[in-house]
Order: sequence, then structure tokens, then C-alpha cells
Amino acid sequence: MKRGAEIEFGTAMEYSRIMKLSTPMPFDLVPPPDGLVFDPTEHPPFGLVEIKCPNVKNYVDCKYL
Repeated sequence: MKRGAEIEFGTAMEYSRIMKLSTPMPFDLVPPPDGLVFDPTEHPPFGLVEIKCPNVKNYVDCKYL
């Protein structure tokens, strides 16, 4: 869990870059997602993002994405 907390911000930024979305913002829900994303090409344009941190070198190596 500590590793996830340490790399969550960078992971969220990379997700935003790859998906061409605005930067995820903090958001309050219980249990809380890791952020809120905005994609003007979708309807509705807002969505939630949950970051998971598998122990792989590259996201391409993660078979369940």
C-alpha cells in the first residue's frame, strides 16, 4: 500500500497523458476513488479513476489491463 501511495500521482499523470484527458483531481467519496477525469468527447464527460500499482516494470506487462 505504501508503494501505491508513493507512485499514485505519477501513475495518474501518465494515465492522463496516454488517454489524452485532463489531469485527475482529488475527489471525495467513500471509499474514495483516486481521481476525477474529464473527457469532453464522452457523454457524460466526467469519470472516476482508480489507480492500481501491480509489481511489473511496464504497464504492457500487466495482463489484466
